[in-house]
Amino acid sequence: MNQVCAVIVTYNRKELLIRNVDSILKQTTLADVLIYDNCSGDGTETLIREQNYDPRVIYIRANENTGGAGGFSHGIEEAYGRGYAYIWLMDDDGYSLNENTLGILVRHMEKFPQRKMMLNSLVLCNPSEQGGDDTLSFTLFGERKISAIPEKIVDGEIRGEISSFNSTLFSRKLVEEVGTVKAEFFIYGDDTEYLKRAQLAGYELVTVVESRYYHPDSGMGYRRIFGKIVAMREQTLRNTYYYVRNYMYIIRNYSGKKKALIHGIKVILKTFLYKKEKFRKLRVSWYGLIDGYRGEFGRQRW
Repeated sequence: MNQVCAVIVTYNRKELLIRNVDSILKQTTLADVLIYDNCSGDGTETLIREQNYDPRVIYIRANENTGGAGGFSHGIEEAYGRGYAYIWLMDDDGYSLNENTLGILVRHMEKFPQRKMMLNSLVLCNPSEQGGDDTLSFTLFGERKISAIPEKIVDGEIRGEISSFNSTLFSRKLVEEVGTVKAEFFIYGDDTEYLKRAQLAGYELVTVVESRYYHPDSGMGYRRIFGKIVAMREQTLRNTYYYVRNYMYIIRNYSGKKKALIHGIKVILKTFLYKKEKFRKLRVSWYGLIDGYRGEFGRQRW
């Protein structure tokens, strides 16, 4: 068994999954791969079997779709139970941009044993390795270009923010201290909530700039409103509910009632900026705010 377990959560993206697994197996720092399949219906299991991977690749198929949150929750538990020193999280649609993506993270972790850290690669949707301009897949400090935040880079680190669960590395000690991801979130915000718990336990969030990872554009449809970048993804009613509920829960529990109230007002106002199904989204957003504030999960509100 290797020191690192790469945990990939997948659902109906078998070709992208294979690309990601292959990029992990090519790393100069060896890692085992744990695939948590959320009951895919596209022949993922058959394709995995056809690859004839060595025992480094562990395949687990769920009996139902537990969402990204459920997948990461169970995947972390499984990796921890198998005794790995480090757990490396990622979606199925990303991949390492070179063979040193993991090694740079591990060496950085081991270089500073006195620091409690969650490390992340720099996550790009338009990497220079492929002729791009290094546009970030997700914002860091409100920016999409690494060139816009040079003052944030200190000794090869960007401290305080990471593109979580996309080439995210942490030690088993973190799991011992804060547990695993909240599976009841299903999708959206599970990574943010996990980071909050980690920070409360004294962990730093650190993006290691030299470690480079690809993830397609997040598709958030960012708009700049009053000088600030705001995510404006057009979502289904179900996904709108999960998104609103989970982030209200996070703000209520980690920032307090006052900020939760302000957040709720912003969510309602933001609903009117969407182009599709404004009033239906207003309804499910209202229910999402209520359930998130109360910490109630398991309802179908769409």
